[in-house]
Amino acid sequence: MLRHLKAPVFEGPLVLEGGSVHVDSAGTALVTEECLLNSNRNPGLTREEIEAELKAHFGLRSVIWLGQGWVDDETSGHVDNVACFVAPGVVLAQTCNDPSDPNHAIWKDNLARLQAAKDANDRPLEVIEIEQPKVRMGVNGRRLTLSYVNFYMANSGIVMPSFEDPQDGRAYDILSKLFPNRRVEQINALDILEGGGGIHCITRQEPAVR
Repeated sequence: MLRHLKAPVFEGPLVLEGGSVHVDSAGTALVTEECLLNSNRNPGLTREEIEAELKAHFGLRSVIWLGQGWVDDETSGHVDNVACFVAPGVVLAQTCNDPSDPNHAIWKDNLARLQAAKDANDRPLEVIEIEQPKVRMGVNGRRLTLSYVNFYMANSGIVMPSFEDPQDGRAYDILSKLFPNRRVEQINALDILEGGGGIHCITRQEPAVR
């Protein structure tokens, strides 16, 4: 695809995946410490060095570090299951209202970090909460990462997951209000989750090449 578009190509020094960084197109990124500081990715680099490389290669001026990702997430805490920008300065964050759920404390910490953060333009973030669905176990006995934040943003639409859960409709309403000028399509993503990943995980955005 890059050759077809005649786009410039460069190789960065970091081990990353698409789900480990989320940007707002205006100089700010969201990442998690669990993922980027994990020994399975960039063990020879410090947090400061990783942040400097992110800024240099993504054209960023601000990196907002969240803590952990989902419990039992096989991606080591990808941020695209935790929080995402829906517009510059506006973040959608996964939350949990059940204190007995191990994700509850994780989401509470991440929510506090988001509420205290500012973007590259020194603006406080508007944080919109979206409640996670009920716990569902996979065929291998591992908890599935049922995240409504893991959706794909197309040029004129949104492809978001459903999980055969009572929260599906509420999640659809939230995204429809956040993207009034886009067509929101909700599809059952349980089979994708069983295979590993989510809707955002199995897609790849193509950059505009001028």
